Amino acid sequence: MKAIMMATLVVAGSFYCLAQPPATPAWPVTGEPVPAFTLSNVKYHTSKTITPTDSRGKWLILDFWSKGCVACVKSFPKVNEMQQAFKENITFVLVGNNEQQYNKDIEHVYETYRKRMGLQLAVAFDSTLFERFGINAVPHVIVVDPAGKVYAITSSGLFEKETLQALIDNKKPAYYKSYSNFEKMPEGTHKVWEYFITEGQQVPEDIRYRSVLSQYNGGANVGGGTLATDADRRLYQCVRFNLAQLYNTAYYGVSSWMYGHPLYARTWPRPVLEMRDTTKFKADYTFSTGLYNYSLIVPQPGIGNIQVAMQADLQRYFGYEAFIETRMMPCWKLTATPEGMKRLTTKGGPVKYEESPDRLLYTNQPLEVLIRNIEYYSSQWAYPIIDETGITQRIDIELEAAKADFEDMRKALEALGLKFELVRRPMKVLVIRDPMR
Repeated sequence: MKAIMMATLVVAGSFYCLAQPPATPAWPVTGEPVPAFTLSNVKYHTSKTITPTDSRGKWLILDFWSKGCVACVKSFPKVNEMQQAFKENITFVLVGNNEQQYNKDIEHVYETYRKRMGLQLAVAFDSTLFERFGINAVPHVIVVDPAGKVYAITSSGLFEKETLQALIDNKKPAYYKSYSNFEKMPEGTHKVWEYFITEGQQVPEDIRYRSVLSQYNGGANVGGGTLATDADRRLYQCVRFNLAQLYNTAYYGVSSWMYGHPLYARTWPRPVLEMRDTTKFKADYTFSTGLYNYSLIVPQPGIGNIQVAMQADLQRYFGYEAFIETRMMPCWKLTATPEGMKRLTTKGGPVKYEESPDRLLYTNQPLEVLIRNIEYYSSQWAYPIIDETGITQRIDIELEAAKADFEDMRKALEALGLKFELVRRPMKVLVIRDPMR
């Protein structure tokens, strides 16, 4: 979709460090044969070693991860599901970074998740391969075709049946490109959207009203946040927003919120879609589909003026009816037993905060820190948490659980006297539906 500009009335950073590449490139390059490598001490596989030639005739997907990567850990169940579904055509291998400064117990962490998630995936640990391939961020996924050539180097988002089936059927799906330390990003990769007004720029005084919406097609991910950011400049703008974020911003003033925000547990975090076709609301950040750039200039400053104009824009651009009403919605009620309250009450002493993906230790911390941590790690955040523990004092808590596994966290917390119960409470809900005929 080309940029859409509504009537305009005229009145009168990240630092990228490029490592020095070796004389003979030894990192994967899309379209070229994958460099020779050997993964040793492979677990839960038919062989203790894996090389590129072992998988000739099948697709090979190397999924690089580290202990602290929440997105990586959350993807494990999905990767496991896809391995079982496509085991005749694809071999998935998890490659963990076992460097000793930040990941020294990564093998133990993986074993915890493997048992609790029921994973049946080949896994190896090799920090030297991270270095050799110039991997500077995770998730980092290398897709090798049956002929041994690198098909794609990406971050994530390819673990869907439709996408993998397209690979097998040679339909050549395109992926977002991830870069290694040895590669220079193409010119324009971080180019700012042409309609974006940077902080140092002035909103043109001769433009009284302007509205521009386009599909995101790459470039710097800037802007967004809340309507308050530039309301005094008569301006709102965002880049790489999905449609739900745009609607939330138009009706609530923010695109999303977490525990502690005034809207949290009082307002449902996502629009409720009551329409025949919800395709426009499906965003894919790997393939950059369902994402939009938006810039709005209004005649008078103020959040209210921007919201009114933005709501009208969305109705004109997409044609849906939208309104807010109160409905009974699900949420997690957190309570504490008397024994739990007594056990958790802090004994004082220095404030301590230690955590890993399968363990946490807090001393003299507010309960809010625990709730925020659970919310951050868990994959269950369809539902808000309501704190009805009655705990106002600081707490000491130590537990071992797979923090990305909500059920495992529930069991561990219940043993300490904290209980999650699924209930329904009245909340404001943004309803979006097809227009009445």
